[in-house]
Amino acid sequence: MAVLALKALVSQRSGVLPVVQALAAALGGGIAIEDVGGKLLFGDSAAGSARLPVSVDDEVIGWVSGSADAAASIVALLQHLAAKEMERRALAGEVLHLYREVHLIGQLSEELAAVLDVADVGQAALEQALRLIPGSHAGILIREDLEGPLRPLGSHKPPLAPESRFVASVLDRGVAEIVNDYPADARAHAEEASLRSLISAPLLTKQRTIGLITLADTDGAPYSAAHLKLLNTIAMQTAAAIENAIASQQLLHREVERQALKLYLPPQVADLIVSAGGTSQLAGVLQSITVLYADIRGFTTMSEEMEARDIVQMLNDFFTAMSGVIFQCNGTLDKFIGDCIMALFGAPVASERSSRDALEAALGMQQALQVLNQSRVERKLRPFQIGIGLHCGLAVVGNIGSADRVQYTAIGDTVNVAARLVNKAAAGQIIVSEAIRERIPDYAGFEALGEVDLKGRTSKMNIYAVRE
Repeated sequence: MAVLALKALVSQRSGVLPVVQALAAALGGGIAIEDVGGKLLFGDSAAGSARLPVSVDDEVIGWVSGSADAAASIVALLQHLAAKEMERRALAGEVLHLYREVHLIGQLSEELAAVLDVADVGQAALEQALRLIPGSHAGILIREDLEGPLRPLGSHKPPLAPESRFVASVLDRGVAEIVNDYPADARAHAEEASLRSLISAPLLTKQRTIGLITLADTDGAPYSAAHLKLLNTIAMQTAAAIENAIASQQLLHREVERQALKLYLPPQVADLIVSAGGTSQLAGVLQSITVLYADIRGFTTMSEEMEARDIVQMLNDFFTAMSGVIFQCNGTLDKFIGDCIMALFGAPVASERSSRDALEAALGMQQALQVLNQSRVERKLRPFQIGIGLHCGLAVVGNIGSADRVQYTAIGDTVNVAARLVNKAAAGQIIVSEAIRERIPDYAGFEALGEVDLKGRTSKMNIYAVRE
């Protein structure tokens, strides 16, 4: 097929024909122009004795007949105009190709901006790279942290293994590279011999090189500087998108962790732990804490007399009201045990105010219970009373459990004593140990109850009731 149709070149619309007519008249000879098949396009087919070809890129696109000089001049004109037309078309093609590249790069940018999964980022980048750059293989290798191993990203298998010498070279230098005879390259492994040409670009962020994107071809089609420029652009966008996706996942993880911590910690403490490194900061440590136990008096009897649904509602009301008070007083909700609440003060964040905070929480819980009972009575529901016990001392606090399930809690004699004290508390009563009274010497509301025996302890303990 002709690269250019002579008919289009000398058409009335092109504006060339008047020029040809004027030149033919000036040369004083009849001229005939035919297409490559001999069809007359202009003039008289019987004009002159010379018949010369009109060629573009060594391909005949038509003929000019007439006197030798006239025919040669017209041929020269037509070939010049044809060459200019070919240049115009080539330029238009380049502009169109450039527009397509810009469009696809813009499309990739929009697509990556909407993706927050690292694997999806890699997949989108590889698919777009293969639309713009030829290749039989394509892949991305990334390293999510500085010391971590390289791993494939996306569903495409990378043409080079993570341990490839070529991969190491690109990552070390941080510079994109083309190798159009890869088997001859000193860095090529024997198992990579099927790859003939290869192009690779590092994934660079502001801080470090996080990986690389590589395309390869087994047929040996050479890569060019234009391909390298495109791949560098794709690599730059991909690196930024991967970094954003990793950051988003870390933020999401921290938010999930924060919300989980807020189920048993005051919001400000949860925020502090997350900002300090998350639940890894909750490893078991020995520290001074205050333990609060509170449970419902007469719960067993009430359970026998109430519907199960009403018991669940009562417990939910109780736990909700008491948890709010505990959090307001900087306490940590350790667990619910049947009808009992266990709370810690001074953990996970150590505090010299832990005993004072716990006492304020105990008093606040009794006040909150009065409000709750008033509401229950108005709803024709049964009111109830609670007893509270407090003790302070050293305990091991942290995430304790199995590989499958852990819980933030405290263990030790301090916890056991607090559990024994709550059993000494009557309905509406708060019982504290001698250690609590010593921690809050300025509080005048302690009423000595004398020494008592506590289960599991060999010596007696002084205990006190709390008056508001």
